[in-house]
Amino acid sequence: MSANSSTQGSKTVTAVKTAVFKLHNPTRRKRAMLDHALLHNDLAYTKALKAMIPLVQTLVETELQSRVTDKELPARERITRVRLRKWERAATLKKRILSAIGGMPICGASKAARSLPGSIIGHIESYLELRETHATVGLPTIQPLGQDEGPYEHALHALASSYTVEQEKAAD
Repeated sequence: MSANSSTQGSKTVTAVKTAVFKLHNPTRRKRAMLDHALLHNDLAYTKALKAMIPLVQTLVETELQSRVTDKELPARERITRVRLRKWERAATLKKRILSAIGGMPICGASKAARSLPGSIIGHIESYLELRETHATVGLPTIQPLGQDEGPYEHALHALASSYTVEQEKAAD
């Protein structure tokens, strides 16, 4: 799909399609397989993200310094340099991510460029952009699977399942 712009010529827009599958009354075996895949993908994501943290800090510092030195350049050249650095960062990160999750029991589709590595690279790029404007932003993290509900979720559940006014007031 492409869109034309009169000021900048032709632009290309890439459409990404996502498939959604519903399992009606999955068997215990299918549920166990899905839980197993989710657990291992989560473990791979966590391992890869933790392995990237030292590299991310140096990449961010390098990029921010490069942007300061590039401010004197014309806008077109500055944009070109930013794109080249982003491409190089993505290639470096992808190689490191794939080596970090190399021996993990996850499917090949999870190792694809737009799956687990793409997610991590996207989070890191987002962190980099936010880091430039907000000094207090933290590195990307992941919440562990199976973590107990927090106080907000407990209160929301108590409020939603209340039958009487007393139960509703107690849920506040």
